[in-house]
Amino acid sequence: MPTRAGGFEVDTRKLDKLLQELEPKASRAVRTSAFAVEAGAKVRAPHETYALRNSIKTKTNYEGDPLRAIVHDEVGYGIYQELGFHHYISGQFIQNPFMIPALEAERPKFEKAMRRLFK
Repeated sequence: MPTRAGGFEVDTRKLDKLLQELEPKASRAVRTSAFAVEAGAKVRAPHETYALRNSIKTKTNYEGDPLRAIVHDEVGYGIYQELGFHHYISGQFIQNPFMIPALEAERPKFEKAMRRLFK
């Protein structure tokens, strides 16, 4: 729709159309990457009981935004596995990161997908 700015009239119809076409493609890239992160986190998660692995979930369209997704675990101890903890008897520091490595493995693919949208 044409808008006036500083004495000039700017026709933004082409830009508006481009943005309208871009969002569904970007949303697809976000969803694809989020589910890839979930899969990678499940493979990397410690699995003594499989509770942590089975609790890893992806929510797309997070908070109503098609360009947001969240991958999280639903157990209380997942954060301790990810960031590490000291064992209560031995005092040994134990860390089993699974979420951040999964995210970092997917990052180049996501960035490539987003760059393709702007070519």
